[in-house]
Amino acid sequence: MKAWITLGDYAQVHAGKLYVVGGGVSITGTPAQLGVAIEIVLPWELRSRRQTFRIDLIDADQRPVTVPAPIAGVEPPPFQASGQFEGIPAPGLPPGSDLSFMLAFNVVGLPLQLASTYTLRLFIADEDKPSATKTFATHPQ
Repeated sequence: MKAWITLGDYAQVHAGKLYVVGGGVSITGTPAQLGVAIEIVLPWELRSRRQTFRIDLIDADQRPVTVPAPIAGVEPPPFQASGQFEGIPAPGLPPGSDLSFMLAFNVVGLPLQLASTYTLRLFIADEDKPSATKTFATHPQ
């Protein structure tokens, strides 16, 4: 499997297509407002097989970034998303073609530190190393 992550101002999947507005973001303000766009390319042999994924966010020291806890006194959870997907061939796609699974989500108001570096990591099927990463920074002021 191959995968990539890109950042923009806004991201959406609609009708089997990935839309990114203001793509190519490598530096953002804080609180962060980012559109995260991910494409996972699967070989034909993995069609219609359920796969798991996990996305996490770490800081420059490889520590998980946490999100503010909604309840005072509760330990803040790490920024993380997970789920399952299947590579389902589009009607008419010739056998042997690569399959794409696309995912998009928008992060609004994530309080990150100024002048810092962060990395989004995508793990597929409980792999030990990420299938894709995207590093970005926050403005110094």
